[in-house]
Amino acid sequence: MTAEYHYRRNLGLAELLPAIAIGLGAGLAGFYLARVMAEKTPLVPRSNGTKSIARSEPPQPPRAAIKPAAR
Repeated sequence: MTAEYHYRRNLGLAELLPAIAIGLGAGLAGFYLARVMAEKTPLVPRSNGTKSIARSEPPQPPRAAIKPAAR
C-alpha cells in the first residue's frame, strides 16, 4: 500500500455530459464508417465462381414495363 490516500467523488451531470457526448459521437462516427465500407462498390469485380455484382452495361427494365412509342 502507498501512503497516499485517494478517493473518488460523485460526478454531476454537468461534469459527465462532455464524456457522454464524446462517446456518443465516436460511436456514431464508427457506425457511419462501417456502414459506408459495407455498402461501397468493390473496385475489383468478383470472380466467376460467385455472384458477380459488376456489370458491363446498365440494367434493363423488365419487358412488361416498356411501353411502345406512340406514332
